[in-house]
Amino acid sequence: MRYLVPLAAAVAASIAAHPAAAMTPGQAACPGQLAAKTLGPMLAKEMMEYKAGQAQNPAIAQAVKQVLDICIKREKVSADQEDAYTTYIISRVSHDDLSRQLGAMKVPTVIIDRVFGLGLGLRNPTPDQITEDQFNALVKELASAGVKIDSLPEDAMTMMGAYVAVTGEMYRDMALVS
Repeated sequence: MRYLVPLAAAVAASIAAHPAAAMTPGQAACPGQLAAKTLGPMLAKEMMEYKAGQAQNPAIAQAVKQVLDICIKREKVSADQEDAYTTYIISRVSHDDLSRQLGAMKVPTVIIDRVFGLGLGLRNPTPDQITEDQFNALVKELASAGVKIDSLPEDAMTMMGAYVAVTGEMYRDMALVS
């Protein structure tokens, strides 16, 4: 785990080429149950501030590895699925925290999910599949729902973009959960 964000991107590409075996419900739930409350905010911040070539944060790498080691053992994740499961852990924990942060801003993630097609069995776009028209549609729908876009914190749109990216990744990883 040399770089978390590049690792997640590389593993996502690998998963697309070689689908992971079906995750059990326990494997899907484990990261959310075990991750320290500080890991989500650290991952979200790292993603939103990441610059190409940036070295990983050792505290984040260690926290992800702790969750990974426990979940692999407890939920019997096979060794050949470790990289894919690492990506799932990063996306799941990030998703949970970004959902919490957006909720605190009164931004309904259900609207984001609908506009971008996020969810089990849905489109779950990768970042390169997201269009400016979709973000314009999101702004329009949020305004219709009473969200005062101009009153949101400066990084709110970046946070929404990160939410779309990690949520899509999370659901792509969960697509085979039975």
